[in-house]
Amino acid sequence: MIMEELRAIDAHRDLINLNGKTILPPEQKQSAPKRDALLWREQRLRAG
Repeated sequence: MIMEELRAIDAHRDLINLNGKTILPPEQKQSAPKRDALLWREQRLRAG
């Protein structure tokens, strides 16, 4: 039983680590990457 509980905790470790942190929902403007960051990524992908 304890091992199953530990596996369940490990499966959700990323979510647990978000506890106490500010999370921006996708509809908020701040969650979208800036235009210059997108252009930088596009240039790197094209060069690649």
